[in-house]
Amino acid sequence: MKYRYGTIDNAAVIRRSRQRTARRVNNALTSEGTRPFQTVEKLTQTQADLQALVNASLNVGVDDATVEGFGPPSSEWTALCTVRIMVPADRQVSAVQATGTATMTANSTDVESGCVLRLLVDNRQIASVAMSRESAEADQWDGLVSGVINLNDLKPGDAITVVLQYRAASPADWPKQESNGADLTVQAAFPAISTTTREGGE
Repeated sequence: MKYRYGTIDNAAVIRRSRQRTARRVNNALTSEGTRPFQTVEKLTQTQADLQALVNASLNVGVDDATVEGFGPPSSEWTALCTVRIMVPADRQVSAVQATGTATMTANSTDVESGCVLRLLVDNRQIASVAMSRESAEADQWDGLVSGVINLNDLKPGDAITVVLQYRAASPADWPKQESNGADLTVQAAFPAISTTTREGGE
C-alpha cells in the first residue's frame, strides 16, 4: 500500500498544501513549466496577436468643434460647426459617425417652431432634426442630430468634411445670445482592405 502523510499535524498539512500550490504556480509562470504554463503562454500570445490585428486593421480618427454666442440663423442653411478628418495612408473606405447638438434661446415664449439642424458629410445630408423645448412656457430650445454614412473610393491625404448646419423659417425669432451654443463630434473608422479582398474584387 502506498504511504500517505499523516493528517493529525495541522501545521504539517498546511505546509504541504502551500508547497503544492507554490509548485503549481511556478510551473504556470516559468518557461520550464508544463501544461499549465503552455496554456497561459498560448492565451497571452493569442490576446497579443488579436490586439495587434485590431490595431492594424482599424484606424480611427476623432475630432470635434464648438461654437458659442452665435447670431440668428437665416432662412437658408448656414454652417454652425465644421470638422475635417484626414484619410490615413493605405485606407480607401470609412464609416463616419457624426453627432451635433445645439441650444438656442428664442426672443419669446410665443415662438412655436424651432430651428432645424442637419448634418452633411462631404456635401451629402445624413440626418436632420427640428429643435424642441421642454414646455410651451420655455424660451430655450435644444436639438440633437446624429447619423452614419459609409464612404468608398477615398484617397489618402484627402479630408472628409463634416458640417453641422441650421436654418429657421423666421430668423427674427432667434436673436444673438451668449447662451447659444453648438457642438459637433465626428468619429471616422478606416478599416484596412486586404490584398485578397482587392484581388477578389478585381
